[in-house]
Amino acid sequence: MVIQDWLAEKKINLLSFDSSTLADYANCPRYHFFRTVMGFTKPNWHLMFGAAWHWAMKVMLKSNRYDASTLTQAVTAFTTKFTEELGAANVGWDYFPERVTKIKDPGRVLDFLVEYAEEHKTDQDLLLPYINHNMLEVHGSVPIANDKLMYYRLDAVAELPGDCATVIDHKTGTQLSSNWAEQWEHSLQITLYFYVMQSMFHRWAKALINGAIFRTNDSTYPRCVVTKSIEQLELWLSSVNHLVKQLEVDVAMLNEAKESDLVMHCFYPTQSGSGCSSYGGCRYNDICLAWTNPLQHLNEIPSGYIVRFWDPRATEERIA
Repeated sequence: MVIQDWLAEKKINLLSFDSSTLADYANCPRYHFFRTVMGFTKPNWHLMFGAAWHWAMKVMLKSNRYDASTLTQAVTAFTTKFTEELGAANVGWDYFPERVTKIKDPGRVLDFLVEYAEEHKTDQDLLLPYINHNMLEVHGSVPIANDKLMYYRLDAVAELPGDCATVIDHKTGTQLSSNWAEQWEHSLQITLYFYVMQSMFHRWAKALINGAIFRTNDSTYPRCVVTKSIEQLELWLSSVNHLVKQLEVDVAMLNEAKESDLVMHCFYPTQSGSGCSSYGGCRYNDICLAWTNPLQHLNEIPSGYIVRFWDPRATEERIA
């Protein structure tokens, strides 16, 4: 199949991007190709649990206090979203390792939320009254150049006293590393939020990372604040546009690529190898090694994968 026909059939616009797709491209262009063009992914308990936790947090932040009624509504929201995600994955509970499901157990969500409410009991006075209910789980686009848009999703915004708005971003995990707070200083996604608030809403902002680290016995809910200077924001914008120019080159080369080519001369795999072994290894390692020209395999779905296309302009993934 000609790649242009594939892109049109699957309604893929490679120049529509958000922080996640652009970060994937920066880490490894071939990874980005497998995820964005071919739509390959694997059912991921962590992502499903995280998506459902976001729904629970929306209920919590929209409330006046973390009382029993709020917790019940949050559990219901979590369960609804998690059930939807698990159904879309089209696999059973036993597909996932027990070490993962035992820690991030949907049956323990009420316990997690009670712990969260206790750890952040001052939110009732210091945060909840200032939540902008019109800015909960919103998405849109922001210009990064005259002819380029970048898509974003905001978890929440608080209008705390003073001139600085606070963007709240929920992060879940199972380990609290020594550099947990520091990593968000370098996050393309978090800096995008500063740019959105400055460009679209003419507000200077800071970011509140609202963490949830789930463990078997001692879960914790850390928070940290990230700030950026105007110079750091300008550096981010320049580097993002540089990255987009590289992406445009790969897209142009892809339009010239053929199924008959021995190798696909664009969206090259990263040569550093560092991303191939991080976080337990790259999910595309085997097919990356086997398929020197992925265009020869557009209609194949390797064992263990599902196909879900991510459109940054949409609110949900599309299931193939």
